[in-house]
Amino acid sequence: MECSGLSFFHMAGAVKIPPNFFKQTEGLKVLDLFGTQFPSLPESIIHLTDLRMLCLKECAVDDITILGELKNLEILDLSKSGIKELPMEMAQLTQLRLLDLSWCTKLEIIPPNVLSSLSKLEELYMGGSFVEWEKEGVVETERKNASLDELNNLPCLTTLYVHILDAQMIPKHQFVETLDKYNICVGDYNRFVWVQNHECSRTLKLKLCINIYLENGLKMLLIKTEDLRLEGLEGIKNVLVELNNGKDLPHLKRLHVKNGMHVQYIKMDKIGFSELCFIKLTNLRFCSQDKRCSMSSKPLPLFNKQTCHWITNLRSLIIKGCGKLEHLLSPSLARSLVQLQCFKIEDCKCLRDIILIEEIEEERKDVICFPRLNSLRIGGLPNLIFFSSGNHNIEFPLLEELWIERCPNFIEFISQSSNQSGMHALFSEKVAFPRLEKMTINKLRNVKMMFHNNFAPGSFQNLREIRVEGCGSLKNLFPVSIAKDLPQLEDLCITNCGVEEIVSNGEGVEKQPVRFEFPQVSSLEVTSLKEFKCFYEGQRTIVWPLLKKLKTDCSALLKIVASEHLRLIQGNEQPVLLVEEINITVSSSSLQNLTTLNVSYCQMMTNLVTPLVVKNLVQLTRMSVARCTKMTEIVGNGGDCHQTISLTSFCSRNYTFNFPCLEELFVEHCPRLKTFTEGVLLSLVPMQRWPCTTCKGGHARRNSSKQCFSPAAPPVFNGDGFHIWLVKMKTYLQAFDLWEVVNTDAEPAPLRANPTVAQIRQHADERTKRHKAMSCIQNCVSDVIFTRIMA
Repeated sequence: MECSGLSFFHMAGAVKIPPNFFKQTEGLKVLDLFGTQFPSLPESIIHLTDLRMLCLKECAVDDITILGELKNLEILDLSKSGIKELPMEMAQLTQLRLLDLSWCTKLEIIPPNVLSSLSKLEELYMGGSFVEWEKEGVVETERKNASLDELNNLPCLTTLYVHILDAQMIPKHQFVETLDKYNICVGDYNRFVWVQNHECSRTLKLKLCINIYLENGLKMLLIKTEDLRLEGLEGIKNVLVELNNGKDLPHLKRLHVKNGMHVQYIKMDKIGFSELCFIKLTNLRFCSQDKRCSMSSKPLPLFNKQTCHWITNLRSLIIKGCGKLEHLLSPSLARSLVQLQCFKIEDCKCLRDIILIEEIEEERKDVICFPRLNSLRIGGLPNLIFFSSGNHNIEFPLLEELWIERCPNFIEFISQSSNQSGMHALFSEKVAFPRLEKMTINKLRNVKMMFHNNFAPGSFQNLREIRVEGCGSLKNLFPVSIAKDLPQLEDLCITNCGVEEIVSNGEGVEKQPVRFEFPQVSSLEVTSLKEFKCFYEGQRTIVWPLLKKLKTDCSALLKIVASEHLRLIQGNEQPVLLVEEINITVSSSSLQNLTTLNVSYCQMMTNLVTPLVVKNLVQLTRMSVARCTKMTEIVGNGGDCHQTISLTSFCSRNYTFNFPCLEELFVEHCPRLKTFTEGVLLSLVPMQRWPCTTCKGGHARRNSSKQCFSPAAPPVFNGDGFHIWLVKMKTYLQAFDLWEVVNTDAEPAPLRANPTVAQIRQHADERTKRHKAMSCIQNCVSDVIFTRIMA
């Protein structure tokens, strides 16, 4: 390649590069060979004496010895490459400022003194890569690998990503003084620990299996660190106080403490954390060895009052698997979490309440507010009874997601000690969620009522999704006041609960009919409700104009769907599954957008739909009826019939049926089937597939005197319902063996027996008409065929 003035060249993929390819490109400054596959670099690369940057990322190269000739190289990217060792010649790259060896998983050898020779190196990335650092004290002649001591000879080093298996190697090294950006893992971590958190530029991960006194370099790293992750912590009882001798950590933003078997408390009242905004505590055995906890009559919360001076900046608090923890926050500390956005508590077996009310707090009735919290997740807390054991009002003005799962003893969000009725609601008027969008309640076996009757209007006006599952004692879901005020609700799912009615009558059934309007609901799932009786006991009108999907096995609910004048205007798919006893009869405006109808295990259903319903199913493309043993006839728009043993016909009356798009009909295990229909059956084309098995009646005929297939041309396309019209047009062309002509863009041969072709030829001059239709149909037919058909 003769390009002496070329300064940048990029090539990627499995490309073979000739040996002399770069011989006349001596002006090249940047060379990017991302992902190329070759055992060794082309020899002509030595002519690139002015090269400043070389990228060999993800290259399957073995031998890179020739790189030692590139004396002016400043940036070298070998990340994710297949190299197994760095050659000694790399020591000649004295101008190198950045070396990236990230995720070189096969790299096992870095010869001694190679790294220390790179005196101008500023950035060294080795995350997920080399870990075979030589231990201190090994004789120079016996060393096989680089040691951490060599990094002390890099005075310009400001960025370091490195994995050190043995914590004992760190204390005497002074290279950390110049570091501005680092991600250092100390201990036996796997490579997945290198998943980056880009919020912090200085991350330290310590996995200490022995009690080690931190000094020198490691202690200096602690003071600079923004993201600190501690695991193991053998012998340490009070995190950070012991680890750093009580000194401030002014830059710390994120703290994750994991698997501390001896950790008893996070007491940080004497340490400064002016930037701390994230805490995650995982698998800690709080108080397991603390005699104070076992002897005290009053259990202690995780944090004490003195933590308030730094906890105000906390944005994320995650507590997981802390088995001995009984209480988490005091009211005063909860009020200090003014910046908290994410709050998760999971798998803490002994936790009884999240906010512990102390005696001095009982007299105060102040509101506890989490002003910025947007996500609250509570799960796997078998002994949790209350979120708060006091009588405070709790506000979540910005909460959008609430998730409570696997808390079998959970009764109330806020303890209602004055409740005389004994009927506790999970959410009382003392808790407010004005911005809540998503609510998931799962496996709360003691909850009998979800919402109190006295919520102010608009309390849940932003709810978009409600999912309630596995709540065996729950009797109802909403009071009337809330059910009438859910303007944003889109997805409602109730399954495997003891619910008797979705909307409770509260203090009594209203005399006037109640109108329930769900203007945004598109998905409704109500399944496995063995005690279900009704939607609402009183008179009601239900409107959900955007319902697209309905899944239920509750015949009582389906009777409501069938009998109410429901407005299903935009619905595209409402599968009706596993219904015991119901026949579908709906108003004239219902189900006109239904595309899929599945009915199965309806043991008491005798027939499916009425002729009025059939006329409305103009968009139906698939219908399946299976295992409905009492069904004697089906009136509808074509479909599958499996094991309906009482079925005698599709329709026993003298109606005319037209199936313009029907291609497949399956009839199986219908031993009493005699005829498909007594009326006239019209279809564009003979069906391509009609398997009929186990029809013992012997009278099910594919073509009888009354069942003829008379093709009819589709109407002229007017811009509406294009996908339906397109299917009809394809079927129409296939009826006259024109579809292959369309695909090959050939002229159709004139056939006397085919008057449609002749008619098409008579109107070729209509091509310029109806431009909108023309632009659409060209997706499936050629111009020649199109103009003739559209005429």
